[in-house]
Amino acid sequence: DAAALLASLGHFVEERDAEIDAHAFAKDYVTLAGVAVAAEIAEAERLLERKATRADFEPTTWLLRHLGHTVRAVEHTEAILRMRALARRLDRMFSEYDAFVSPTLALPPVRIGELEPRGIERVFRTLVADRGLRPLLRLPGLLDRMAEGFFQFVTFTMVWNMTGQPSMSVPR
Repeated sequence: DAAALLASLGHFVEERDAEIDAHAFAKDYVTLAGVAVAAEIAEAERLLERKATRADFEPTTWLLRHLGHTVRAVEHTEAILRMRALARRLDRMFSEYDAFVSPTLALPPVRIGELEPRGIERVFRTLVADRGLRPLLRLPGLLDRMAEGFFQFVTFTMVWNMTGQPSMSVPR
């Protein structure tokens, strides 16, 4: 609808793929988010002069903290470098186009609690987040699943936020 409105107002509108490897991007996002959350919680501990506890945070935040502690420095740096390369590719796209129009969310808004893990995912999160079993976070394919979960809902906004692109969401 937004593209049709822009075209009706005289703008040249063309469908274009942003050429983003969604799976690789999502993995890098989760890697960077985990490290950032771990660092921010450590900073909060220094400022508050006390250790953070599981009760201080939402379960996903606490799980990301644990994930951040499992990321090797080289993995973190590689994720940063790939994010910078993506930002440069998007910058080049804007040498041809003035704007990129997309939905804000990939799915309709969800009810409170609907994104909470269930079944084995809930058990796994409890083992890691509540019991501190960080080695489980290095299981093959786990980061992929976490990345897909994050990316499934906020597919469109995450890319712009992580690459430092100017963006805005306009209500209907």
